Formats: sequence, structure tokens, C-alpha cells
Amino acid sequence: MKIDDLKERYSPIARLNLLPPTFTATVENIEEKEDTKFPTYQALYVRARLTNQKLIEAVGGSVVIQKFRPMHQAELLIPAMEKLGIRDTDDLIGRTFVFSAQKPSFDGSNPRWVPTEVDGKQARGKSTKKSAN
Repeated sequence: MKIDDLKERYSPIARLNLLPPTFTATVENIEEKEDTKFPTYQALYVRARLTNQKLIEAVGGSVVIQKFRPMHQAELLIPAMEKLGIRDTDDLIGRTFVFSAQKPSFDGSNPRWVPTEVDGKQARGKSTKKSAN
């Protein structure tokens, strides 16, 4: 096996607690599987690759993996997708988005970063604010 192929097998995972409120990343994969912490739930695992080298160095990895349990899906992910005009999670794969941190309304849950802009353009009008890429 070629070294380049071996390198692609491992991508350091970014530390979520170090992520800024917004960042740009390309969605690589979305997988539905059993939540290891709560086996009665099926969760969506979204894997996205950061696009900014300085941010990758700051957060200790190039890949962000987020788990969306059903309550996160209903409250955060689905509304974000609807605002972007996206009707299927498969349509997220391979696309680059600006992700923004959002805190669920229920206690004890950590923030989730959801796609809020496609290719740097908001779905509802123009934005002049810059994000951490």
C-alpha cells in the first residue's frame, strides 16, 4: 500500500472544545448508527473536514465528528437544513459549509455546529460577516 493511501486512513480528530463559534468545513460522510452512550437511540454522525490550516493546527485535528441524537436533529439540524433548502442529509455530503455553534434548549447538552451557509453564502440574503475558516 502506498504511503499516501495509508495517510488517508488516519485523520486527527479536532477537539470540539477548541472550535470557534463558526468555521468552514466540507462534509465527508453522514452515518446513522447506534449511539454508544445511549443504545436505545439511533444517532447521526456527521464527519466534516476543516478547510483552514491554521484552525486545524489550533484544534489539533483536521476532522470534526459530531453526533446528533434525535433531539439534536429535531431542534438544530433539521431547521438548519430547511433554511438552506436542503431536504436530504445525502445532499450535505461533498459540499462545503460554514458551520455555526448552536446550543440546544435542553440542559446538559453541549453545543452542536450546524451548517448555516453554503460556500460562504447565506440562504436568506447576503452576509458581510467573516467566519473563521
